[in-house]
Amino acid sequence: MIIYLDTSALVKLYVQEAGSSQVKKQVDLADLTGTIGLTKVEMAAAFAKAVRMQVLSHQDSQIVWRAFKAQWPSIYQLEVSDVLRERAIQFIWEYGLRGYDAMHLAAAHIWRGAIGEEITFGTFNLALWQAGKKSGITVWPEDLETFFQRT
Repeated sequence: MIIYLDTSALVKLYVQEAGSSQVKKQVDLADLTGTIGLTKVEMAAAFAKAVRMQVLSHQDSQIVWRAFKAQWPSIYQLEVSDVLRERAIQFIWEYGLRGYDAMHLAAAHIWRGAIGEEITFGTFNLALWQAGKKSGITVWPEDLETFFQRT
């Protein structure tokens, strides 16, 4: 299995929250895990936000940041290209996505096309999950709407 993780899924590997154990299991099962290079910036923002919201202490945020940076080279990183930007713009108009969310979905589609294999698009962002499903990509978790009702 090849899995693409957006930031909402990837952060769960480092910050214990609902869905963390499921993401760890999916990554362990995956033959290859990928994301777009801009995710590194989003991860820094997510960890800083966790400090502001007092989910993590500053010290703990530095620990998870170092752990993330150590693992980053093992995650396949898709580059931003003109083709990717244009596909993202298409998804913004078609599905009403925010900019970086559209970039994630576009990257997953382009990656799937480039490798010629199905990939699983992992996200815990409901709007992005719904857009992924409508766009014809395999989304995970399989029933995110139920996940949010349980949490």
